[in-house]
Amino acid sequence: MKKLAASVFVFTFFLASLAGISGCGAKYAFSQAKKLEKKGFYVQAVEKYLKVSRKYPKDALAPEAMYRAGEIYRAKLKIYPEGINIYLELLKNFPDSGIWLKLAKMGVFNSPSYFPMADGSAWTEVDSASTGKNMKAQWYCQEISTGVYKLTKKYFAGDKLVTTVARYYSIDNLELVESKSQDFADKTVLLKYPFNTGTSWVTEQDGRKIKLTVIAANAGVKTAAGQFDNCIKIQQEDLNLPGSYKYVYYAKDTGFVLMATGTSKTEHRSSELLSYSLKEQ
Repeated sequence: MKKLAASVFVFTFFLASLAGISGCGAKYAFSQAKKLEKKGFYVQAVEKYLKVSRKYPKDALAPEAMYRAGEIYRAKLKIYPEGINIYLELLKNFPDSGIWLKLAKMGVFNSPSYFPMADGSAWTEVDSASTGKNMKAQWYCQEISTGVYKLTKKYFAGDKLVTTVARYYSIDNLELVESKSQDFADKTVLLKYPFNTGTSWVTEQDGRKIKLTVIAANAGVKTAAGQFDNCIKIQQEDLNLPGSYKYVYYAKDTGFVLMATGTSKTEHRSSELLSYSLKEQ
């Protein structure tokens, strides 16, 4: 009986030791990955992060490690397909990972980002006719909570401040939503992943139903801020006013660059990007 009890004790101790070693292994590899990332050794850091997530999938650090690997491909190396593959692996293997699940969806949506949001980023939009002499809007981005951003837009007529408008933005289930309130009680879907030509959806804006359609995924356009290639071009149609359109162009890793109005055959520029200053997402 004593021998049996001793055997059970040894076996239990052995299992506990294995658990401890597993935890230490994951923690050590994660720490090494962070050091490599900080030094700019991104490929080696990715290997370490993926080792944590794949070798120790039950460790609490596993989903974060996989997310960090995806972020290196997206934000540092700009190899978007690889980043997307890693984010999708996280969504599949860690469906209950809370914040990492949400951030992985944001990572997919932002690979590349056509509406880059980061604390401290700023854009200046001007009317196309006078390049800002008549109208100018200054956008300022502030992160108010994880994944939720506030854009404050100051509108000027000449040098005179006319009004200030605030809108809230978040990426929810691979959709960029805009709202007048922080609780997103009213929301408009501005962009929807994937950004393929022909993708279309209906949403509400100011109590009116509007239809948005991606009509080009590689449009080129020149604005006061420069030349932008591979833009997505969104057609907006107020369903109460069929045949009258607004066109919005979004550039990779820049965001809004041009707005125009018109019909299905003609466009007239109304406003465009003059300058921008982006912080890392």
